[in-house]
Amino acid sequence: MGVSGPDLNRVWSKVDLLVYIPSTLSCEITHSTLNGKLQISGISGPGLSAEIANGRVEFTDAYFEKVDVSVTNGEIRGSISSQDLEYEIINGEVYLEIIGNESGKYSIDVINGDVTIDCNLGSNKGFDFDISTIHGTIDMGIEDFDLIRSEDKKSLEAKTEGYSLAQVKIKELVDVVNGSIDIRP
Repeated sequence: MGVSGPDLNRVWSKVDLLVYIPSTLSCEITHSTLNGKLQISGISGPGLSAEIANGRVEFTDAYFEKVDVSVTNGEIRGSISSQDLEYEIINGEVYLEIIGNESGKYSIDVINGDVTIDCNLGSNKGFDFDISTIHGTIDMGIEDFDLIRSEDKKSLEAKTEGYSLAQVKIKELVDVVNGSIDIRP
C-alpha cells in the first residue's frame, strides 16, 4: 500500500493515518516521517524499515525477520522479536524488550542518549553481549556469565551462563557515544 498526496504550500500541515492490518497477515513495512511517530502492535512480517526525524517509534508484540530503524531527535520503545535488528538513533532514548524465542542479532548505535534492554531471560535463551559507551556507564543486571571481559568500565564482552548450549542465541551489539547502557534480566 502506498500513500501520497499533493505538495502543500503551507507553513504547517498534519495528517493522521491509521491502518489496521489483520494479525494473520504477514506484511513488510516501510515508513518515513518528519515530526511524527510510528506505532506498531501485534504485527509480523519479513521486514520493517523506518526513518523518522523529530518523532518516535513504538512497538508492542512485533515480530519481524529484519528491522532497520533510524531516528533523529526522538526515541524508540517497545517489545519486539527479530532475527536481524538495527537501531540507529541520534539524540534520543532506546528502550528495547526482547520477546519471543527466536535467535537473533540486535545492533544498537546511539549518539547522545541512553539505552535500556530487557532481555526476558529464560532457561532456553543465551545472550552474547558486546557493549560499549564512551561517555556514560554500563549497568549489567545479569549476574551469571560463562565469559566476561571488561577492558575498562566503558566496554564489556560477556556471554550468559550456558550460552553455548542454549536453544535460542541472542547477540546484542550496543555502541553509545554519550549515554548510559542498562541491561536487565
